[in-house]
Amino acid sequence: MQFIKPGPPPQRQKSEKVEIRVARSLCEVEALREPWSAWPGHRDSDIDFHLMKLQSDPEVVRPHVIALYQSGKPQAVLVGRLERKASLDLHEALPLGQESLAGPSGQARTEDCAEE
Repeated sequence: MQFIKPGPPPQRQKSEKVEIRVARSLCEVEALREPWSAWPGHRDSDIDFHLMKLQSDPEVVRPHVIALYQSGKPQAVLVGRLERKASLDLHEALPLGQESLAGPSGQARTEDCAEE
């Protein structure tokens, strides 16, 4: 998992609402495209690379992208995915690598994100 957010955390006014949302489907991840693409990052944090990995890796169960919203606008995302793994692999996780945890079975599917 990688944290994508340039610079210091935004200053919050007392009246601003802060919430956490978790994107668990390809459509929910796609809904984050505009702000996600505006943030600089590594190849592994690119939204198109992440979506390609979700759809092409048979070990991937589903996306798990945690987004911090402030006053209804995404301010930061923690990019992750659930994968089918037989073991816990943390040696690559620190400080900026990827973390793999055992998870449920299944596979991310191609979804039609068009609103009806």
